[in-house]
Amino acid sequence: MLYQAIKALHLTAVMLWMSGMLLSPLLLVALGRTDNATSRKAGIALRKALTLSMSIGILSTWVLGVWLLVEGDWFPSGWMSVKLALVVALSALHGAMSAQLVALATRDDYQVPRWIRYILQGELLLVAMIVFLVVAKPF
Repeated sequence: MLYQAIKALHLTAVMLWMSGMLLSPLLLVALGRTDNATSRKAGIALRKALTLSMSIGILSTWVLGVWLLVEGDWFPSGWMSVKLALVVALSALHGAMSAQLVALATRDDYQVPRWIRYILQGELLLVAMIVFLVVAKPF
């Protein structure tokens, strides 16, 4: 019963984390089209809200995920190794998005990098691959 409860909390944490991750590039692109004063003011509020939710989400996802990994004895599974690599990639994207939110909130001359326009597709692809691995456990 405890394993199932932790798994439910893990999935909730993932949803919290991914909501911020998927929303961040959209808002950065939208704010990048406004004047700098407006985007900076909105960026400060956005950074506070998204940083809090994404930080709680990523931390909870990792802590609960490691607990599930150990408790379920998933270490020898090949699919788990691939999943962990994909989650590390998502975590790196989290860092990149957090850095952009900081830049938006603190720099008067902030310009949205071109790669931000394509990051959403990458995030969605990584999440889809992770879900496939978890559900199908193909190897």
